[in-house]
Amino acid sequence: YTVASQSTDKAVVNVYARFDAIKYTVKYTVAEGEGTITATDLVATYDVEYSAGDYITGATRTGYAFAGWKVDANTTITDGKIKNLTTAEETVTLTAVWTANKYTVTLNANGGTGVESSFEVTFGQAYGDKLATPTKENYTFAGWYDNDEFTGTVYTADTTVATAADHVLHAKFTANPITVTLNA
Repeated sequence: YTVASQSTDKAVVNVYARFDAIKYTVKYTVAEGEGTITATDLVATYDVEYSAGDYITGATRTGYAFAGWKVDANTTITDGKIKNLTTAEETVTLTAVWTANKYTVTLNANGGTGVESSFEVTFGQAYGDKLATPTKENYTFAGWYDNDEFTGTVYTADTTVATAADHVLHAKFTANPITVTLNA
């Protein structure tokens, strides 16, 4: 501070410090481009709390539930409250965090035995060992299908769950050949 002029009077001068809170921009994005978010960027003021829900009008991803926002590798916002994300005037990007949904798979064994009638799966993961091979006398198991006409994809324990709802898988069997011997 430079004094423009000096006075010979001994006057008291009061000097006050003024501090303005920093402002920073909050942007929203989806993880790895999966899902959609409809959002308005937030210009936030330090020490003021905001609700992410006031700026987000939709966050969706097939087979997943929205679980919050990742600020950085160590911080996730799960309560929707945004406050003091940075101490600098910069842009902070919040990345959507998703939790895979669980669904019930009902097995239509079509007369076969040796499998559970239903079990729970997680979207985006393999069906696993619960999608077992049923047995049926005089028949050979020919796969699990998502329709009773047995067309399309054959589902196995290694198949990744891609149906975002409870669903039914149908067992397909083919008849074993029967050998008939005639005596004359």
